[in-house]
Amino acid sequence: MTNSLDTLTTREIALATSGLSTLDNTIEQDATLQTYLEPYPARDDAAAWAARRSAGPLSDPTDAAPLGVSLTDTTVDGVPCRVIEPPSAHGSYLHLHGGGWSLGSHRFSDERLAELARDTGLRVITVGYPLAPEHLLPEIVDACRTVARALTGDAGFWAIGGESAGAHLAVTTLLGLRDAGLQPFSAAVLTYGVYDFTGTPGRRARRRVEVDRLADIVLPGVDSEALRNPEISPMFADLTGMPAARFLCGTRDALLEDTLLLEARWRVVAPTELDLVAAADHAFTLMPGPTTENARRAEAGFLRRALTGSMAG
Repeated sequence: MTNSLDTLTTREIALATSGLSTLDNTIEQDATLQTYLEPYPARDDAAAWAARRSAGPLSDPTDAAPLGVSLTDTTVDGVPCRVIEPPSAHGSYLHLHGGGWSLGSHRFSDERLAELARDTGLRVITVGYPLAPEHLLPEIVDACRTVARALTGDAGFWAIGGESAGAHLAVTTLLGLRDAGLQPFSAAVLTYGVYDFTGTPGRRARRRVEVDRLADIVLPGVDSEALRNPEISPMFADLTGMPAARFLCGTRDALLEDTLLLEARWRVVAPTELDLVAAADHAFTLMPGPTTENARRAEAGFLRRALTGSMAG
């Protein structure tokens, strides 16, 4: 019988900071994930987009209020949001969902975000930003910044974060508010994000094609040089003033280099945590199991430390 450790490359073993104890589960998750990571439809295929949004792990579940939290739907300057409130909130976490800027919603992560609210004591506000291809990236980014500006006028602890496209939107929101003279966020949770539309050198060929296609969907007609604009690719931004951040990615994620390169730059200006999960692929936290549970516990621990001001410098 093959030992699961034998499936790891030398580089994966060197990079991994977690996940060795749950390696079998992770490999099983990866196989299931491949059934979900289908190519994106053509930009003008409305029927295909509707079908894609109605099924799969990013579709909306039945509303529920698990774990003793309350769920409230509201709008913030016209942008739909869902508020997940623990019994006694000590701060707030602004969440931006993943889905390639084109799938998912503020309603599909209720269970996970309710668990986060319970475990951290943070009120979670998740943002229903407009989706591509009906809306382009500048409009999506602007909606996230609008919500952040409107909400963070309230005093208290604020964190921001997201997964994949949501991590990208979290960073572009932080940069936009900083450039406007606002720095309300004390922490960021950045999970397997895409930070460079020009394509990092290590991005695997299949995922490079998918990201290029997404660029055509959210930024049609934008040339390769314009993709280096920090408003589009935060990899090229000045990171001065960014808050403490936790970076999470799998060693088999085609966007791994996005995380490695941005974290290396980020740690120059703020404390960071880098968690690289052995053998995990993109979007692995959508799958149930011990690998995901460990990642969620670590995320909650980071936010609790940020809330109490005990992040290492």
